[in-house]
Amino acid sequence: MNRQSKTHIHFLIDITVVIMIPISHYFQLTSELKVHALIWNFEHLKKAKPCVLLHGFSQDAHIWDGLANRLIEDFASSQAPSRAIVALDFRGHGDSDWDNKLEYNHPTLLSDLISVVDALGLEQFDVVGHSLGARVGILYTANYLNRVTSLTIIDVGPEVAAATVAKIRQDADATPAIFQSVDDYILHMGRLYFLADRTAIENYARWGLKLNEKDQLIPKTDPKFTTALWSEEPIPAADPAYVYPFNDNLWSYLPQLKLPTLLVRGALSAVLTKAKAEEMINDSLPTARLVTIPAAGHTVMLDNAGSFESTVSSFLLQRDFNL
Repeated sequence: MNRQSKTHIHFLIDITVVIMIPISHYFQLTSELKVHALIWNFEHLKKAKPCVLLHGFSQDAHIWDGLANRLIEDFASSQAPSRAIVALDFRGHGDSDWDNKLEYNHPTLLSDLISVVDALGLEQFDVVGHSLGARVGILYTANYLNRVTSLTIIDVGPEVAAATVAKIRQDADATPAIFQSVDDYILHMGRLYFLADRTAIENYARWGLKLNEKDQLIPKTDPKFTTALWSEEPIPAADPAYVYPFNDNLWSYLPQLKLPTLLVRGALSAVLTKAKAEEMINDSLPTARLVTIPAAGHTVMLDNAGSFESTVSSFLLQRDFNL
């Protein structure tokens, strides 16, 4: 594990709430690639069960800033043991390196997660994942069930239909390679996350750009990530109902998740429908609880932060979850 200082592009945005500042850690996975994580309450990493947060596609660890601070506040007010919170930047995202070999796939992302939690010496921890991060979280939990004490799956199921991937690709293709200003980036993010309020967009977007070798502002997400992730599973042009072969693996893992599990969906989500969420609960996750967040789409942590953070915090603070 290699801890380094990190230089950010800072922007003047009015933040009216007091927040705890996380520490940046880097993990050298290969001679050519390191990944980054934010850690809140680092001094408590070995004292109490930590919580590991996994972001979705094109996002980064700072998508969890609000939840991390809410958890720390709620743990303190409930007199629960203070916990460390670890938010990983997947390779190709945030302050992690872009992969020159384009090894962007579920098994590789899983391997990165394994490397990070092992490097930190985490023995047991809660896992919270959104979208792509939740899929990786399912894979990890199914393979290391004795290490995961609870799993929160946010607005995703085992199935990723062709229409959903097409929309993801469309949004990725519509993202400019270079932004002229931070304001332009905020406007772009506002169009993508149109249900989120302006403050949430601004607070999140301020972490999403970096300077390239020409001192131009570019997104931190590798633009080649999307096509690399789905390259082995091309979209059949004439079959919008097609689902990807990897989905079958995830469906088979769900019944193995015999641990406290929370399934969260946005009421307006086009990614995880009400019918699919209920199918997951009724057929594959009988010990899980389903909570629908009102006035929220796929990115529930930005769309309705208050309701989302309250839901996840209450779940993690429970002491008597009956399997």
